[in-house]
Amino acid sequence: VVPFGNDARCTLPVSLTAKSFGGPAGGGGITPRGSLSAQQQTRTYLRWKAAIALGKALTCGLIYALTGLPLWPVFALLVFWLHWVPIVGSVIAIVMPLPLAFVDPEVTWLALWLMVGLTAAIHMLVDNLIDQVVMARAMVLHPVAIIVGVCAANIVWGIVGMILSVPLLATLKTKLASTAHPYAQVCPMLIM
Repeated sequence: VVPFGNDARCTLPVSLTAKSFGGPAGGGGITPRGSLSAQQQTRTYLRWKAAIALGKALTCGLIYALTGLPLWPVFALLVFWLHWVPIVGSVIAIVMPLPLAFVDPEVTWLALWLMVGLTAAIHMLVDNLIDQVVMARAMVLHPVAIIVGVCAANIVWGIVGMILSVPLLATLKTKLASTAHPYAQVCPMLIM
């Protein structure tokens, strides 16, 4: 854990600021996210989002395989891609394999209910807890700021805005922090 900025109470885990996850290209040291460029923050966001989506897809794929769902690799791949679509992506990923599971005589009712229940629990846990906490720490944004940003982007731009809201919020925070105006200096503290 390293201190962030001048305040020793705000700390960042070292693993979330390492060079391998979007840190500064020139140095191997640890840099607070507030000093990274918008491009580096976007790269960090995409890498963490892909890592979380891969973990969710592998877990759901394992459940699909254990319950005997045919074409389970295809549905696991769909879980990966649908993780990038906020809110409706998880619902679609849960519902997509159901018609095939209903018509397959080898899938029992118990396996069907286990598949739906476990994948729904995984989607809820990952989308509502893990994704929020990891993105908040990786981007140094408060989870409430992320939720408000996603909701506001949904109102303005719809689903595309929801997908782009976290990198845009991090970019906005970076640009405001580097502006010399006193009001612009206060705004990033509200987003953090």
